[in-house]
Amino acid sequence: MKFNHSQGVVAKIEWEDLGKHTYTGLYDGNSEGLIRLSEGNFLLPEASGLTPTLAMKFLRNDMRSVNHLANTSFEPSDSFNFLKNDFKTRIDFFQNPINQQTVQRKFLELTPFVQSLGLAEFSRFNTDGSAVADFEFPFDLRFVPNPDLASLWPDTREIDANGDEIPWYDQVKQIEEEEVLF
Repeated sequence: MKFNHSQGVVAKIEWEDLGKHTYTGLYDGNSEGLIRLSEGNFLLPEASGLTPTLAMKFLRNDMRSVNHLANTSFEPSDSFNFLKNDFKTRIDFFQNPINQQTVQRKFLELTPFVQSLGLAEFSRFNTDGSAVADFEFPFDLRFVPNPDLASLWPDTREIDANGDEIPWYDQVKQIEEEEVLF
């Protein structure tokens, strides 16, 4: 059972190369994948805002898929607008030392690099599974939400006529299918 980020929405995406970099492999673009937007704060009544995360998965021929994960923060934001803040692959730890140590211990079970995610695998192979000889990758990534879309969500909790909270993913009345999140 998944405890953290247990609620989310999934959509098909395409990685588009906007240029101005030397990164290789799937960073070159034209790769289709899936994106999952999820909330890590369980939407607790006492929460000051959301703790958004995005996860992306891209398939490659004859090998495992490759993933990217980005968060806005470990701490809840001051907004209930999922797209208000940038998503980053390197984020600061919890301010509370106990929370920070708990996360670090859990991450150390898998990697000594507890504050960041590896970005090299995305650069080492192309979508067709062919290896890249001299691969290059960024130190970190920042995903900046489209401001036109971010403006569609409110910063405050939205409550329906029955007094129930309207989930962040149900608050937008109409988004055209062709619009881009990031």
